[in-house]
Amino acid sequence: MNIVMDWGTLNINVPRDEMLLIQSTPVEVRQLDLTEFRYAMHDKQDDEAGIAYLDMHSHNPPVEVSGVSLAQVVQIINNYTVTFEDGLYNVNIVGGNSNISDNTIKNQVGVNTSNSAGLQDSVSLQAASFGGEVAVDAISGTPGTTFPIGTKRSPCSNVQDAVTISKREGIDTILFQSDYTLTTGDNVEKLHLMGSSHVISDLIVEPGAECLETSFSKFTISGTLDGDSDITDCIVMDIEYFNGHIHDCSLGGTITLAGSKDALLDDCRMLNIMVNPVIDAGGSSQNLIMSNYTGVLELTNTTDANQYGIGISAGDVIVDSSCVGGIIALSGDGTVTDNSQPNCYVIDKLSDGTELANLQRVIEYLRPHHTGSGEIIYWDPYAGSDVHHGDAPDRAFKTFAVAHAVAENANHDTIMIIAGNPAGVTVITEPMNITKDYLFIRGPGRDVVCNYNGTGITTTARGTEFSGFRIGNTGVDSIGIESSGDFTLVEDVWLENCYNALKITGSHPVIKNCDVFHPLGYGIKLQGNIRQGTIENCRVGAAGTNGMEIDTYTGYGGITLNNCVFADSEEYGLVLSATTKNTIVDMDTVFHNNTLGKFNDLNPGNNIIGTDVTVAVDFEPTNNLIKAEHKKTRNTVIATS
Repeated sequence: MNIVMDWGTLNINVPRDEMLLIQSTPVEVRQLDLTEFRYAMHDKQDDEAGIAYLDMHSHNPPVEVSGVSLAQVVQIINNYTVTFEDGLYNVNIVGGNSNISDNTIKNQVGVNTSNSAGLQDSVSLQAASFGGEVAVDAISGTPGTTFPIGTKRSPCSNVQDAVTISKREGIDTILFQSDYTLTTGDNVEKLHLMGSSHVISDLIVEPGAECLETSFSKFTISGTLDGDSDITDCIVMDIEYFNGHIHDCSLGGTITLAGSKDALLDDCRMLNIMVNPVIDAGGSSQNLIMSNYTGVLELTNTTDANQYGIGISAGDVIVDSSCVGGIIALSGDGTVTDNSQPNCYVIDKLSDGTELANLQRVIEYLRPHHTGSGEIIYWDPYAGSDVHHGDAPDRAFKTFAVAHAVAENANHDTIMIIAGNPAGVTVITEPMNITKDYLFIRGPGRDVVCNYNGTGITTTARGTEFSGFRIGNTGVDSIGIESSGDFTLVEDVWLENCYNALKITGSHPVIKNCDVFHPLGYGIKLQGNIRQGTIENCRVGAAGTNGMEIDTYTGYGGITLNNCVFADSEEYGLVLSATTKNTIVDMDTVFHNNTLGKFNDLNPGNNIIGTDVTVAVDFEPTNNLIKAEHKKTRNTVIATS
């Protein structure tokens, strides 16, 4: 700050605007920091005009007492006086103890002191208020370096002031609370610059800014970074003349290399599926070491002097035709498109996924039903995009229609549902209409639910599989899953509060490990020309009509129920039509608390219905057999309704 001396009267004049404005309304309040005031008096004392005069003040520095740092004391001495520029405002004297108010020429200005016998050192408290960071906000910040400027509550308006404060306070981190452009005259050498977030803080570094050995984090960053920079946890756009280290960043532009040091990039990834990041050698001799990269990467403008070592965790490398020399060694999981010129030596040690595909097939061949030995197509109803390729979870399609269109008929392809909603359950409202044979729809579990106002999942194809998700639908006579195709498998599916849960009219169905709860109508219905169906380890509870209905046509049948539970149905647990035959209910199937009884067999030719059942071990039934226990001839009991 500046003060004005009247050596004739020994009066120290303090201009109003030289003090920090801390309040404008209802009363203007300004702040006089004792340390700043003391430095200003020193400046006047050592001027040519002031050398001949006695000292203006005495100073006692902070003192440590029992672990507490007591504040400094500044005293006006030798008959000097202080005058604050006249006006209707107050002045708060902070930063220690003083006798300034005792030596003030009174006018309209109110003077307030903070003197206290136990006053702690304001310098220590001041340093703590920064929290290890000097804050900059180019939009709403305040110019200057007087405390509290530079704190998060009162950020600097420019980086030069922030650097001055950082050196004074011994702080090496500058926090940017808005977008900022570093330009000529900005010297941030050896400092750590940090953004508030990638969205809030866009940082542009112009060529004239001095950034030697500067580190950057949490920015969306672009510009000229040729001073051995360290960039961590940033979105990196177009960077010119780069040398240094880029770690754990998303790449969205072109990084042009320059300088004599190796450029190091590790744990980085592609930012935008539609924009390929580019490493441009720029005709320089700089080498590149890159590890654990994910996504597509383009390489351009290499010469004989360039040596690249690139490790890909998953992705594709495109070597441009502008690569006329050098060595590019590639390793990891991915593919390479080599358009380079003859003098550019591309060493391809990439694995293109063949081994993984073979392992996938081995795993699939262990399945007891159909095997998903074709392509895996990823579908994320929450966060996917139909412009993606659907070949990885982070490149999943948005809609089932596009995923189904990509699948090949009878290729044993799998559509894998991604639970993309990080906040909870991923909800599907788009209907699934499957027309391609041997297509498998697999989800991750209960955190994916299909909610439909009507029948939403239908298949006319052979060999369709459903597993790993929930279904709930409304609408009179609607059905959770309806299949007219042969060889349908429904496994590990939860059908909850559907109108009707599951209906299959194709032959050779398999329903395993499914829970059906509270359908308004029936739980499971098998109807039509069905042969050799299996219902195993299923539970049907609280059906509005019957738990399960089997209505096979004359000449068909052969349905087996193993280890199932049918409970609390409003009508029967199981109903067999007059044309249904050869239905076997295994000994471990339980009927409990069904209102009209455990079952209703309308084709009782050789059916055994009752609670005291005699069964031969080598029976050959011509009609239905409701069997409580399949052992040698003995009396058994079917659970009561």
